[in-house]
Amino acid sequence: MTKPNFIDFALSLYAQPAVEAECLQLQDNHDVSVPLLLCCAWLDFGGVGATLESIGVLAKDVLVWEQTVVWPLRQLRRQLKCEAESSAAVAEIRAKIKQAELAAELEVLQRLGAIAWPSCSEPALTSLRLYYQLAGDCDSFGALRARMAVLKADALTGQTN
Repeated sequence: MTKPNFIDFALSLYAQPAVEAECLQLQDNHDVSVPLLLCCAWLDFGGVGATLESIGVLAKDVLVWEQTVVWPLRQLRRQLKCEAESSAAVAEIRAKIKQAELAAELEVLQRLGAIAWPSCSEPALTSLRLYYQLAGDCDSFGALRARMAVLKADALTGQTN
């Protein structure tokens, strides 16, 4: 099985409603980087894995960029939500901020995809759970893992879904 292009994989995975909801819940409640989460899913899907240390070292600069560029745009877009409901001008500004936020997130995905992740036997999603100190008594990535299983089964049978 060939490892798919990271950007295509990430966008396809995130397009699934249950995966999107799970990602946003982790982002909003635990400050999890959705691009890094999708990157770890891609690494596991391709059998590469990642250690806790490699996530911390290799993704550090990308995460700093995400926190200083993407997060402020997201915060501003969210702050304008109520006002945008009653003002067409503010709604237009908010839409432009959302476009900038999405472009900045795509840049984060491109930077993560460009990293030469060393292969290891540790599942990247497990290392990510440890990186963000998420509770280990439940699977924080249930929808993500379920969709990855479908994609893996489709890849093995030659189906596209």
